[in-house]
Amino acid sequence: MAFYQYQCDQCGRTFEVRQSIKDPKFTNHYDVTEGHEGLEEPCHGTIHRLIGNPQIIFKGTGWTVSKKDQFDKMNGRLDDMGIEEA
Repeated sequence: MAFYQYQCDQCGRTFEVRQSIKDPKFTNHYDVTEGHEGLEEPCHGTIHRLIGNPQIIFKGTGWTVSKKDQFDKMNGRLDDMGIEEA
């Protein structure tokens, strides 16, 4: 399941909807029940899906390489060769 942003052409409201990639796109604002918490009833305008930056979350270890990781790896190789850090 992914979150998709939609915008209504009539009222201009932007909202997110959680749906499967296999689900058809919504076309009528009134058909969408998500993303309206605390707001008035949706209008009967036409909506379209917005294209934006995806939110990607990497969980676990090993996804990033920092300068510290590179430095530690280099020191390990120098230690293996018998060279001491300056």
